[in-house]
Amino acid sequence: MIKDNKKFIEKYAIVLIGLLLLGFVYVNTARISNGFSKLFGILKPFFIAFFIAYIFNSIIMFLKDRFKLKNGMAILIVYSSFILIMVVMVIIVIPVVVQSVVQIINEMPTYADNLVSLVKKIDINILNEIQKYVDKNSIANLQKISTAVNYFLNNFLTFITNIGSTVVTISFSLIISIYMLIEKESLKSLGTKLLKKILKEDKSIKIIDFSKKANVIFSKFLTGLIVQASILGTLCFIGFLILKVKYALLLSAIIACTNVIPYVGPFIGATPAVVVTLFYSPMKALWVCVLILVLQQVDANIVGPKIMGNYIGLSPFWIIFTIAVGGGFFGIMGMIFSVPIAAIVKIILSEALLDK
Repeated sequence: MIKDNKKFIEKYAIVLIGLLLLGFVYVNTARISNGFSKLFGILKPFFIAFFIAYIFNSIIMFLKDRFKLKNGMAILIVYSSFILIMVVMVIIVIPVVVQSVVQIINEMPTYADNLVSLVKKIDINILNEIQKYVDKNSIANLQKISTAVNYFLNNFLTFITNIGSTVVTISFSLIISIYMLIEKESLKSLGTKLLKKILKEDKSIKIIDFSKKANVIFSKFLTGLIVQASILGTLCFIGFLILKVKYALLLSAIIACTNVIPYVGPFIGATPAVVVTLFYSPMKALWVCVLILVLQQVDANIVGPKIMGNYIGLSPFWIIFTIAVGGGFFGIMGMIFSVPIAAIVKIILSEALLDK
């Protein structure tokens, strides 16, 4: 009887403490939110450093296994190569991309005239509808453009300051990531010991095994995406040069960046290339479309399986579904990371069903 009363009191005491904690959180929501924002701001370089170290770790492990290098030497090679690539981009690539963007903006009136000429050849009624729409919305559009320009000018100093802050944060994160990679084994050992102290032996072993599986999925997914995007972007750039497409580097970079979004990314990246080329050469735009479709098929059926393999274990339907859900809730980052997260959820569900 006493034991039953004791259990009864303990249960209600836990419920009461839980309700009090919820009430405290509800009353102090603003303070707690500000506290988390400050904490995230402080730890932001460490999160970025972990992400950098996580991506570079696969390359470092490959160099160590393939060429029998020591950990320090492999880290030095990877970071030196990364810094060299960044320097080349700043000196050569970024100015070319900026010049292409400026040139596109300057040539927009010419493109508009070409588009009007093209529409005239297709159907005069379509041109009339476009003219009506432009006349109806021209004032509103001019006001929006004026507002955007004023906003940019007023916040230009803030923009420059944010760029400087971002550069400092990333530089600091790079340094932290180096120490993370140097002390990787000791950090893993510390984490394993803490987990075994907090949880029971069997549960800690399950969590460690699951972490290893999740790590394989994420590491292959991220490194595979980067390699795929680089290959597709390079092939597109070569193809655009052969076809003498304007702004080849900029359009290839857009295709490479959007290719990190599974399935739908290639179509998003192809749109600017086709549209921009359509402005000055409809026939060349058709060849650009054909080139991109061919390269995407090569990427999807040859390059992708060779690099990643069939480790995701999800059908195309579920991949598209998870991308739609991830993109709807978390934007571009949700679209990119929804696939490996869905694969991990599948592992959890499969193991839960097996346990039953």
